[in-house]
Amino acid sequence: MLSILIPVYNFNVYELVENLYLQATECEIQFEIICFDDASDKFFQDQNRGLSRFPNVTYQELPKNIGRSKIRNSLAEYSSYDNLLFLDCDSLLHSKHFIKKYIIHIENYHVVYGGRIYETFPPLSKEKYFRWYYGRIRESFSVEQRMSSPYKSFMTNNFLIKKKAFLSIRLNESIIGYGHEDTMFGIRLKENNVMVKHINNPVVHIGLEDFSEFIEKTNQGLSNLLFISKTAEIHHFVRLYRFLLHTKKYKIDGFVAPVVKYFNKKILRNLNSPRPILFLFDLYKLGHLITLDRESQ
Repeated sequence: MLSILIPVYNFNVYELVENLYLQATECEIQFEIICFDDASDKFFQDQNRGLSRFPNVTYQELPKNIGRSKIRNSLAEYSSYDNLLFLDCDSLLHSKHFIKKYIIHIENYHVVYGGRIYETFPPLSKEKYFRWYYGRIRESFSVEQRMSSPYKSFMTNNFLIKKKAFLSIRLNESIIGYGHEDTMFGIRLKENNVMVKHINNPVVHIGLEDFSEFIEKTNQGLSNLLFISKTAEIHHFVRLYRFLLHTKKYKIDGFVAPVVKYFNKKILRNLNSPRPILFLFDLYKLGHLITLDRESQ
């Protein structure tokens, strides 16, 4: 009935898998949990190898890293059942009825997205504060907010999908590294008229990156944004890309990028402070995106 698919990279997923196993067992359904480790460090592989002791749980270590999109496609291909539940490895179940809430919708919708939230209190590490703060403000939305833009609000961290629908669309394996594979998947869902149902069934995102790592991933995501813009109409989906088009339309991109770059150190200093201003983060991203776009011409 249900294949629960978890791509693993440098994270201990033992608690997550154990809770999923217990909930699925209580629901008295046919299920499997499949974890593919994408060439993590040995430290994390040693922690996760004990997963194989659970019935219905498959844990495999890939010999080399194949990336965020390909590993999810591989998990879907390997799965046995017609319903796929994808979860990011750095997730914590928020509800004791997480599986049950998805099963209620399993027959009526091709895609169901549960949402993402963050812990109520900030992390103890100052280096992780901005990632937590950004996630709370920009990634945690109510069902009503998500339903107002069902495809733009879709993310790949926590969703149920029919196997046939997933394999007919698949994640774009040419998107390398971090960022916007979920944007592209949302676009493809819309293009194929696959309805996305949003429900209140979030997972807690607990894998918070340090500030420097998050900025590096942000920059990588901006590169991917430009990459997918060459093959898809993304201006309706991504506000930042619309701003890029506006700066080019009014021929101010050559002015905006160096001005933002001039203030980058001050911007980053603010973002890594106890009182970050997200508007400055938007400026930083716009300036970097313009720079990347001009360099690609």
